[in-house]
Amino acid sequence: MIDGERRGPYELNQLAEAGVRPSTYVWCKGMSDWEKAEDVADICRMFRGRLYDLLHPNMSVPNQPSQGVKPEAAGESQRSISRFDHILQDTRLPSIEEIDARQDISRPPANMLLPAILVTLLFFPPLGIFAIYFAVASKRCWVKANEAQSGTEMKTTPKDMPSTDDWRRLAHEYCRAAKMWTGITFFIGLILYGFLFSKIL
Repeated sequence: MIDGERRGPYELNQLAEAGVRPSTYVWCKGMSDWEKAEDVADICRMFRGRLYDLLHPNMSVPNQPSQGVKPEAAGESQRSISRFDHILQDTRLPSIEEIDARQDISRPPANMLLPAILVTLLFFPPLGIFAIYFAVASKRCWVKANEAQSGTEMKTTPKDMPSTDDWRRLAHEYCRAAKMWTGITFFIGLILYGFLFSKIL
C-alpha cells in the first residue's frame, strides 16, 4: 500500500525503487494479513544488504548468485565469510607442542628470582617458595644449556642426555611456572591483606 492505494506485485529487489519504506504496509502470498515492511524479515534483510553495499562499495557482490540463492541472501553470506572466515575457519586450540614450536627458545628466559623472593617475603611465603624453586630451576637449566652448547660439561654427550634445546625448553617451562606461582602468591597475599584490614577496621 503506497499513498493509500495498492501497488504491485513487486520482486524484493524492486521494493526500494517502488517507494516502499519501513512504515509501508505490504502483503505477499502466505501472509495472513498486511504488515509493515519493517516487520517482514525478508524485506529487512534486503534493505540491510542494500545499505551495506552503499556503505562498502568496494565489497560488492557478483551479480550471479549460485544455485538459486536470492541476491540479498548471497550478498549477506559472502560478506559474512569475507569478514569472519579468518576467525571461524580455525577454532582448534593449539597443542602444547605447537606452542613450544612457536616459542623462541634461543633467548634466555626472564629472571624471576627477585620477583619470587619479593612476593614470598611480602605476601604469602608458603606459596612463594614454589615461585622461588621454579625460578632457580629455570636459571640452572639455562646454565646447563650453555654448558651443553659449549661442550665444557663433557666432550662426548651420551644419547640419553638432554640436548641444548631440551635444556633451553625446560628453562622456559620452569620460567612460566615461576611466573604463575609469583602471580598466585601476589594475589593470595592481596586477598589476605584485604581480609585482615577489613577485620581491623
